[in-house]
Amino acid sequence: MNVTSILGEMSKREKVAAVVLVISHAVGAVGLNLDISRALFESISVVNLLLSFVLIVWTEQVKSRTFFIFLAVAFSAGLMAEIIGVKTGAIFGSYAYTNVLGPAIFGVPLIIGINWAALAYAFNNISAAYIERQWIAAIISAAMMTATDVLLEQLAIKHHFWIWLKDGNPPPENFIAWFGISLVLSFCYQYLATKRLNRINILYLFCLIIFLIADFCLA
Repeated sequence: MNVTSILGEMSKREKVAAVVLVISHAVGAVGLNLDISRALFESISVVNLLLSFVLIVWTEQVKSRTFFIFLAVAFSAGLMAEIIGVKTGAIFGSYAYTNVLGPAIFGVPLIIGINWAALAYAFNNISAAYIERQWIAAIISAAMMTATDVLLEQLAIKHHFWIWLKDGNPPPENFIAWFGISLVLSFCYQYLATKRLNRINILYLFCLIIFLIADFCLA
């Protein structure tokens, strides 16, 4: 995967989205880790998540019915799993969301469903474009989503997005559940959605992972 050639092939719309993604993640990483701005950036972090999702959808070239169906399924499945998890503690472990991430339904911020949809789409869109065997692409996508959650957990704990109620750390079943749900969503994508690469997904995931690593290192 040649990043330089990918950037060179971007359309004007994609280049605009790329600049916004880089700036928003860079500013967010700095703002979240300065004492003078930490509280403000924690309170508006939902804006960065929503902006990334909007840019991903905006730059999608094949806005087919299955594309929107997949996003709706990923959003709904992720949100429903989180609601059951918060209410019962039976899926991910015992945890609770704070009010930092904005409007919620049954104790789960709506942005969490969007986060599930964005990650599931981005990872699977890339794997589908480069891996021929669909089942392998699905497994790799689910594994990468779970690995990303390992970093997300550190960010969330540090900035009080959610709280683990037993010892303050995510239990093993959280990551098992993440892999299981991600795998189901990944198979749905690989067998239903478009295989045309949205290049912005590559930059989005790159910015996100660098952002998460930077925030962890600045702890």
